[in-house]
Amino acid sequence: MTISLHALFARPLDDRRKTFFAHAAFMSLEEFVWGIFVLAEVVLRRELQASSFTITLFAILNPASSLFSVYFSQVLSARPDHIYRHIRLVAVLTRLPLVLFFLWHDAASVLLLFGLFNIGVAMLKPVQSIYMRENFREGEIGRLYGITVSIAKVFFIAASYGFGLWMDVNHASYITAFGGSGVVAFASVLLLTLIPFHGWRTVEAAPAPKDMLGFATTRETLRDNAPFRRFEAAFFTYGSGFMVVLPAMPILLVDHLDLSYSVVSFGRGVMSAIFLIIFTPLLGRVLDRTNPIYLSKVSFFVLIAYPLFLIAAWFLRDAAEPLFYLSFAAFGVAMAGVTLTWNVGPMYFAATPREIPRLMSVHVTLTGLRGLLVPIVGYFLLKIGILAPFFVSACCFCAAGFMMRRDGKNLLTAEKNSV
Repeated sequence: MTISLHALFARPLDDRRKTFFAHAAFMSLEEFVWGIFVLAEVVLRRELQASSFTITLFAILNPASSLFSVYFSQVLSARPDHIYRHIRLVAVLTRLPLVLFFLWHDAASVLLLFGLFNIGVAMLKPVQSIYMRENFREGEIGRLYGITVSIAKVFFIAASYGFGLWMDVNHASYITAFGGSGVVAFASVLLLTLIPFHGWRTVEAAPAPKDMLGFATTRETLRDNAPFRRFEAAFFTYGSGFMVVLPAMPILLVDHLDLSYSVVSFGRGVMSAIFLIIFTPLLGRVLDRTNPIYLSKVSFFVLIAYPLFLIAAWFLRDAAEPLFYLSFAAFGVAMAGVTLTWNVGPMYFAATPREIPRLMSVHVTLTGLRGLLVPIVGYFLLKIGILAPFFVSACCFCAAGFMMRRDGKNLLTAEKNSV
């Protein structure tokens, strides 16, 4: 199906257009906040003198909060008419507390307040799946999601690079930036209350949630849905490659390569985001015309270059800065595809709309499980040497690509026709 952007701006202002604009505004403010947070690990290491163990805890807190996703999905299914209340609770309980950075700004505050923020991310994932499936047309989700990601990444670029330049001038500016991000994050979540949920609010309520951490739900879902299970196995392997380097990354950038804040923010923020902006709409169309398995396979293979360029930067110190930029250019290209398949992929395996929140929450819960385990592996790999986690990362990305390639024919049976 060919989707015209002109149609989104045509009158009347229907549910589809309301959803697109509210989602784009939400994503833009969210990416602005993530642009500030892109330097959080470097701030922990350079300004707060955090140990490698503290940085590992920070790396764990981000994905581990995803373990609550199944529970929040069950809450939504049990009280579908309370979805707007759920959104407001996320805003008040997980986003607004970030303003406490103005008063409390040590390593402990970073761990606690960022942990709350990421619990909010887990609470919102099922919500996003619901409104995209309900209000967007079949065959256009990938492209429209890709367009909003590209729009939002402009805000990410501005925030990340601006914050990096500010930190080079004033090393205490992270206090104001982190505290102010609470106001922006609070506003971003409230924008979701503008999205219509007519169909979802009238569905029959499911039983009250009993499986808070989602282990039983995850086990049952993976047992009963073989295509989804194979998809998640490959994603778990990819995610392990992504997470195993998290404890090592700020140590490599600060202690070994001695890169400035502006260089780090340009690479991790601007360079990666530019390629995300360019490739996400293009790959969104590829996703709509193919399937999440094919796009994931290609993205995982491209991602191998990300740790390899960082390894090269360690050996070639005189060329460390351009190699660092090349690493995150490859990262941006690959993550354009991964972002799409991560956020949209699980709904391809749902037999009915009612299954979407459950599959998405299982998807996020598995992120939490590997988030509890893999950064710890990365911490111990650091004892071998700074480059050990990066070599393991490259192997994980390669293995994930081959897993998608191997299982592609079987997984194709679970794409859109089964939805």
